[in-house]
Formats: sequence, C-alpha cells, structure tokens
Amino acid sequence: MNRIAALLAPAFFSLLGTGCLIETGDPAPLANSAEPAPQPAPSSPQVAVVDPDRTLTAKAGDGVGVFVEYRTGGTWTISWTCDTARSSQSCPFTIHVAGSELALVDKSISKGSASATASAVDAASETDFTVDSMTFRGKPGGRILLDATVGGLHDGSYLFFVQDGKVNGGYAGALSNPIYLEPKKP
Repeated sequence: MNRIAALLAPAFFSLLGTGCLIETGDPAPLANSAEPAPQPAPSSPQVAVVDPDRTLTAKAGDGVGVFVEYRTGGTWTISWTCDTARSSQSCPFTIHVAGSELALVDKSISKGSASATASAVDAASETDFTVDSMTFRGKPGGRILLDATVGGLHDGSYLFFVQDGKVNGGYAGALSNPIYLEPKKP
C-alpha cells in the first residue's frame, strides 16, 4: 500500500461508520457479560399508558428518537430528532398515527410534510439539525396507534413517552413498533 492510501484508509473506514444507522439484528452477548442479551420486540403492538401533561425535551441533532406527549383533552404532540451532529447524516422519518376523530393542529417540519384525515395523521421528513414535530387532536382519552420508521426500519428502541413519571415507564425491554398509546385515566 502506498503512503497516500495508508493515510486515507483510516479516514475512509471512519466515514463508513457514520450515518443514521439502525441495526436490525440482535448482537450476540459478550462472554462473561453482566448485561443481559437484548430481547426482541413483541410481534404484536403493545399498549402503553402515557401520563398526561408531561413534557419530553430533545436536543436537535444529538440523537435519534420519536417523542410522544399527550395533553389533557385529546391533544397529542409527536416530535422526532436525528443524530446528525454525531453522524453527519440526516434521517428519513415516516410517522403514521391511526385513531379516531383526528385533526392536524400544527406542524413544524423543516424538510417534509404532514397530512391528516379523521382516522390518520401522517408525516414524512428528512430530519437533521431540527426537532420536527406535529400536533393533532384526537378523541379525548382515546387510544392511538403509532407506527414510526427511521430509514424504513421499525425499531421500538427509538420511541419515548412518559409513563408513571418515568421515560417509557422505566420499561427496559424492547418496545413494539407499531405501539398503541393511550392517556392515563384520572
């Protein structure tokens, strides 16, 4: 290998490691590891109860995530971020919500769009250094089904909500995607 190729090889291989990557395979546990092996996501949608009037804050460009909030009275906000500051890549998101009596209230999507019918709200974006979001109303106290993809992959590890005062209710297993979300009853 000549000197230039030797100098460029590490830079080339480091570029291969960047991007909005989502692993779909289960990594093998390390021998003698105290950490349990990851559990596969359930094959049918789970039901999660969301605390009303709780807020999740995400820093744009810092990590990949889809964040769900519910306001008393039937207003949902779903926001999403990419890890662009770390990966130098953007993330293609699709967000699909099914429910009843849905109406899009607001959207803040820098590179994409959102639309709604009475039974579905959809958004698609190419997210980078922004927090993209959409706010919609649904039947007060009603359940929604959230189906979110990043780069075309369904990965429940990127879904976040507040349940019982904790992120994802403190649940450590793999969440289903899609997932049913319903507000906590008073």
